[in-house]
Amino acid sequence: MQPSLVAALELVSLVASGLFSGACMHVTLAEQPARVRLAKTDTKAALLQWTESFKTAAPVQASLAVVTTAASTALAINSGDVYPFGIAAGLFGVGTFAYTLFVLMPTNNKLFAAADKKADADDETVRGLIAHWGTLHNVRTVCSLTAFALLAHHFVVA
Repeated sequence: MQPSLVAALELVSLVASGLFSGACMHVTLAEQPARVRLAKTDTKAALLQWTESFKTAAPVQASLAVVTTAASTALAINSGDVYPFGIAAGLFGVGTFAYTLFVLMPTNNKLFAAADKKADADDETVRGLIAHWGTLHNVRTVCSLTAFALLAHHFVVA
């Protein structure tokens, strides 16, 4: 692979990973605590906020995760060198996707059902789901920060 292409893929994977982890951090440190506080006094408003935030953030975060994973994997496969940080970042990307799909999605579906009134969920149940969602989302944040740290380490050392 040409050195300029390797450099471009490194930069793309680093930037996309940084943006993804930054988005995860924003949700973890700003949105989720505000949502939990709101749920204590107005569960419907908290559920509406979660729904609208999710609908806005999901395509952005999914796109960033795909770009990070694809660029990191392309580097790992085609760079001609052993690229352990790219491999690790790619694995974190795939792992985060799998975690979201199999662990986080059932809670997402329960929250959407409560918002659509397709589920009989009282305020306490919704508050519990919102809090549980935040705990599950923390795992995504840690994984995304780890992938970003691996890529940043390689970028600085390389």
